[in-house]
Amino acid sequence: YWPYVAAIQQQYPYELLPGYLQLEPADNAPAELPYPVAAEVDLSEGNHQSYAYQWFAFALTLVIVYLFLVRRQESVLT
Repeated sequence: YWPYVAAIQQQYPYELLPGYLQLEPADNAPAELPYPVAAEVDLSEGNHQSYAYQWFAFALTLVIVYLFLVRRQESVLT
Protein backbone atom coordinates (compact mmCIF):
# COMPACT_ATOMS: atom_id res chain seq x y z
CA TYR A 1 0.00 0.00 0.00
CA TRP A 2 1.20 3.49 -0.82
CA PRO A 3 -0.55 6.85 -1.30
CA TYR A 4 -1.25 7.76 -4.91
CA VAL A 5 -0.41 11.47 -4.72
CA ALA A 6 -1.60 12.29 -8.26
CA ALA A 7 -5.10 10.97 -7.52
CA ILE A 8 -5.20 12.75 -4.17
CA GLN A 9 -4.03 15.98 -5.85
CA GLN A 10 -7.17 16.02 -8.02
CA GLN A 11 -9.33 16.27 -4.89
CA TYR A 12 -7.69 19.44 -3.54
CA PRO A 13 -7.57 22.97 -4.97
CA TYR A 14 -3.96 23.49 -3.85
CA GLU A 15 -0.72 21.77 -4.84
CA LEU A 16 0.55 18.80 -2.87
CA LEU A 17 4.19 17.87 -2.48
CA PRO A 18 5.24 14.61 -4.18
CA GLY A 19 5.80 12.68 -0.97
CA TYR A 20 4.34 11.76 2.40
CA LEU A 21 5.33 11.29 6.02
CA GLN A 22 4.82 8.04 7.83
CA LEU A 23 5.02 7.48 11.57
CA GLU A 24 7.28 4.67 12.64
CA PRO A 25 5.52 1.93 14.58
CA ALA A 26 6.36 1.09 18.16
CA ASP A 27 9.19 -1.34 18.81
CA ASN A 28 6.89 -4.32 19.23
CA ALA A 29 4.77 -3.60 16.12
CA PRO A 30 5.55 -4.86 12.62
CA ALA A 31 7.50 -2.33 10.56
CA GLU A 32 6.00 -2.90 7.11
CA LEU A 33 2.69 -1.81 5.66
CA PRO A 34 0.12 -3.20 5.56
CA TYR A 35 0.34 -4.43 9.11
CA PRO A 36 -0.57 -8.12 9.23
CA VAL A 37 -3.70 -9.04 11.12
CA ALA A 38 -4.08 -12.38 12.80
CA ALA A 39 -6.78 -14.09 10.78
CA GLU A 40 -8.94 -16.47 12.75
CA VAL A 41 -11.59 -17.67 10.36
CA ASP A 42 -14.55 -19.57 11.76
CA LEU A 43 -15.64 -22.05 9.10
CA SER A 44 -18.24 -23.78 11.23
CA GLU A 45 -21.93 -23.77 10.40
CA GLY A 46 -22.51 -21.09 13.01
CA ASN A 47 -26.00 -19.71 13.32
CA HIS A 48 -26.71 -19.11 9.63
CA GLN A 49 -29.87 -21.18 9.74
CA SER A 50 -31.35 -19.15 12.59
CA TYR A 51 -30.59 -15.94 10.68
CA ALA A 52 -32.36 -17.38 7.64
CA TYR A 53 -35.44 -18.17 9.75
CA GLN A 54 -35.29 -14.69 11.23
CA TRP A 55 -35.29 -12.99 7.80
CA PHE A 56 -38.08 -15.22 6.51
CA ALA A 57 -40.08 -14.23 9.60
CA PHE A 58 -39.38 -10.56 8.85
CA ALA A 59 -40.55 -11.05 5.26
CA LEU A 60 -43.71 -12.85 6.37
CA THR A 61 -44.44 -10.10 8.91
CA LEU A 62 -43.97 -7.48 6.21
CA VAL A 63 -46.42 -9.27 3.90
CA ILE A 64 -49.01 -9.59 6.67
CA VAL A 65 -48.71 -5.92 7.66
CA TYR A 66 -48.90 -4.86 4.01
CA LEU A 67 -52.05 -6.91 3.41
CA PHE A 68 -53.59 -5.53 6.61
CA LEU A 69 -52.88 -1.95 5.53
CA VAL A 70 -54.22 -2.52 2.01
CA ARG A 71 -57.42 -4.07 3.35
CA ARG A 72 -57.84 -1.22 5.83
CA GLN A 73 -57.29 1.37 3.09
CA GLU A 74 -59.88 -0.34 0.87
CA SER A 75 -62.45 -0.34 3.67
CA VAL A 76 -61.88 3.39 4.24
CA LEU A 77 -62.35 4.16 0.54
CA THR A 78 -65.60 2.18 0.21
